[in-house]
Amino acid sequence: MNSSPFDLKKAALLFVFWSAVSCGKANPSANRVASANGENILTSSKWSSCVYVLGVGNDYLFEKRDVNFTTDGHLVMEPVSLSMDSECKESISTMDAKKKMGDRASLSGKVILGYRVGSTPDASGHYDFDVLYGADGFGTNEYTKIAIEGDKLRVGKVCNFEDLEIGGCEAMNGRKPEDRADRLSQNQDLFVFTRR
Repeated sequence: MNSSPFDLKKAALLFVFWSAVSCGKANPSANRVASANGENILTSSKWSSCVYVLGVGNDYLFEKRDVNFTTDGHLVMEPVSLSMDSECKESISTMDAKKKMGDRASLSGKVILGYRVGSTPDASGHYDFDVLYGADGFGTNEYTKIAIEGDKLRVGKVCNFEDLEIGGCEAMNGRKPEDRADRLSQNQDLFVFTRR
């Protein structure tokens, strides 16, 4: 990962925002389930991700997550370990992480979202991807694109960091199907998952 500490801090801001808005306490019953008719290229696939979660001084903490797309239309992201390296190759215990970085160094909660994926790719090879936050009105569904490239699954970013920082995300493309976001061609990724 060739990101500067500033880029890592911006990535963390988006990660925290996305996780907080999407799941609250990660209550699966509050999430809408994608319709299960037809083939789904992600069903039962298993991935992992390594995401920045905390920075203290010159030290950075990352979290490895197992990512599963279930047969009932849920995207489940479950934290499995903490690491001090950006590829999550060497884990560190929560106790050691807290000693080094303070009480905020801990694993986050499980995130469970509804999702839907298009059945055919567009001309760029990108599939429609809907993130479904909840039928109860909590959260705003996001409409973006994904690309599967070898052992990588890239999820397109919906809004720019500068828009997030000024609270402008709700007006950005990707909040409704007709304005679906597709920034994958500009390497604008919300997440990159690696196949397990």
